[in-house]
Parts: sequence; C-alpha cells; structure tokens
Amino acid sequence: MNNNLLLLTAGCLLSLSPGIRAVSVMESGAPHDGWHAPMLIFAEHDRTANNGWRIPAITAMSDGAIIAVSDARAVGTSDIGQNQDVHFGYRISYDRGDTWGEIHDIAPDINAKRQISDPAIVYNPDSGRTFLFGFYNDRFITSKPLSESSDFFMFTSDDGGETWDRGTSLYDLAPKGYKYILQGPGSGMYHDGTLYLAAQAWHHNRDKSLVGNGATVTSGYIYSSDNGATWDSAWLRPDDKIVRAPGSGDDLPDITSESSVFHHDGHIYLASKSETSREKLSRIVHRTKDNGLHWERVEEPFLPENVAKAETSSLSSG
Repeated sequence: MNNNLLLLTAGCLLSLSPGIRAVSVMESGAPHDGWHAPMLIFAEHDRTANNGWRIPAITAMSDGAIIAVSDARAVGTSDIGQNQDVHFGYRISYDRGDTWGEIHDIAPDINAKRQISDPAIVYNPDSGRTFLFGFYNDRFITSKPLSESSDFFMFTSDDGGETWDRGTSLYDLAPKGYKYILQGPGSGMYHDGTLYLAAQAWHHNRDKSLVGNGATVTSGYIYSSDNGATWDSAWLRPDDKIVRAPGSGDDLPDITSESSVFHHDGHIYLASKSETSREKLSRIVHRTKDNGLHWERVEEPFLPENVAKAETSSLSSG
C-alpha cells in the first residue's frame, strides 16, 4: 500500500453538545477505497456494559506508525466532574492504519482522582518525541464555584507511544487573569521547527463585572521551538487588552473556546468555536504572523454551510 490516507472525524466539544459514541478511522488504497470501509478503533461498551469514548485525537510518526487516543470514560460519555473515571486510552498502528494494537491506558492519579480529559497530540519528526496534553479538573468546566485544583498536563513519549513519562504541569501557561487552561483538543501541528497546539482559557477574574454570571472564554495556542523544553502562548483575548465586556466594542475577538491550529501562506491560523449568540457563525477563523500580537479575521466563503464543532485530521504517509 503506497499511500494511506487516514481520516478521523469526531466531535471536539466538552459535552456542551451531544457526545460521540465511537471513533471511526477510514483507510484508503487497496484493498479498500477509503470511503466505504470504516475501521472502528474505540467502541462504546467494548470494555464494560457502561464504558464510553469521547474526544479523539490522532497523529502520524515518521516511520508510518499512527497513534489514536481518546477519553476512556467509565460510565457513559459524561465529563470530568460528572463521571467516576475519565482518563486516556490509546492504540497504535504500525502498518499505516491497516491493523491496530490493543488499547493501552494513561491514567494519572491526581489528587486521588482519575479526572483527565480532552486529549491533544502532536509528533515532532525532528526529535522523534510525541507530546500528549490533558486537562485535569474535579468538576465540570462551567460549574461554580470554580475549582482550585484544575491543571494542564503534558506527557511525552520517545518510543512511539510505547511508554510515557509521568507528566508535567503546564498550568503556568494560563493567560493572566484566567482560571482554567486546556488544550484544543485534537491534533497539534509541527511546522518550520516549532510545535503548535491549540488551547483555550476559561473564567477571567473580572467575569462578574464583565459578563455577570457568565464566563469569559478565549481561544489561542501554545508553541515551542525547543522540542517542548519551554512554551509560550498567543491568545485572542489577552488580559492586557481587555477593556470592556466581550462583544461591547472592545476591538477584540468575541468569546470562543475549542479550537484547532494550522498554517497557510506564512500565517498561523486559529479556527475556533464561537461561544456566543452574538456571532452568526459557529466557526470563527483568525490568523497571525507574530504569534498573537496582531490578529486578522479570515472569512471562509467556500464553506457550503455554517458547519463547525467537528475536527477533521488528514494524515498522509505517502
């Protein structure tokens, strides 16, 4: 098989809309045509009578191996803070998606709880290191009062996902004024020597005065040019530029949450999910050439419908 194209499509929401029940990967090339031969990687009730899977991500490595990862949820598909056990399950394919190994688990015990969710994954072809990111919380993301123990973790593997380290907290990347930081989720990007991962930040400390009982949310990305040793970030609504409530004419993008990052024509693009009825579109795209110092909104007239809330990752090993 000279060229396999793997296509993974699934909901990328924090249960703010209906959850997915399984993750399907479709393969292309002989003996299948890629569009009529689905391959099920994670399936509801494949472990117990109650388990579910949500929030998938996928990455391809230089040798053609592929890692697919998803939330492994003990009771249905309810979220962290609402489910007794949420952690990561992953499978590896060594033949470009023709077959898949058994499910392995990454289940860190944080504060005596298994509550880590929404995986995002990216591979660095220069170093051979794979990065996996997860959001820890002891309650649902919109629940009040807010958690004092929320965290944002990075796990790394130098052997193609066979083993993983114990994880490192990146909570310090939370933008000033925001309480929670988490990944995209989905797949990150390696471009021109730099790792990029979409991110989101929730609950600004001025929410009460800015949005009353609501929540300020912003999208952005984190990036590293030294193989993950250090990270920096870029945000649509950074604290030092907030002067008014979202949507009140403060010249900043309105509130957004889940996002994905890609590059085109010398820019880094951030596609985000709108979190307000003030916005007519579900998918909002901005681009930057200076890592968030300046953002430009991008219109997408080529989209046939107002579609969003799903992530499609195309991986070509040809």
